[in-house]
Amino acid sequence: MVTNMDAAVCTVREFHFRIGERVAERPGLLPGSGDHARELADELRQLIAAYSEPSDTLLCRATLALEELAEWLDAHARGSRLEAVDALADRLFVLLGDAVASGLPISEAFAVVAESNMTKASHDMRDGKGMKRAGYKSPKKQLQKLLGDLENGEC
Repeated sequence: MVTNMDAAVCTVREFHFRIGERVAERPGLLPGSGDHARELADELRQLIAAYSEPSDTLLCRATLALEELAEWLDAHARGSRLEAVDALADRLFVLLGDAVASGLPISEAFAVVAESNMTKASHDMRDGKGMKRAGYKSPKKQLQKLLGDLENGEC
């Protein structure tokens, strides 16, 4: 079971190797179009403005996640590793905050999903997902059991 951040990163790195996705050898920015990154960041901010609703917890958390993603894209567009790592850490902090706000068991769920993802195969498309082929094990039953165990006070 994945129990800490370093172990989680190692698990994701192993998955990236498995499916042929990019694995950086040293800290850097992702390759891509700075202009498109900036345009997408601007579009995300338009969505944020359209859906900002402080009294709606779900929308508030979603727009917070979008804002951090926009900052990450802007950092890449500007070529700033410092701003990118700050935005990346903020994105993770927001995601973990979603787990705290919802009470969902992220550590246990991550372990279940990681185990499932490792049954995926590589493919030619570079989308970071892997292919669900023969031998793929869906995480849904284990996640349902995890939620049931929590409701019954078993975890």
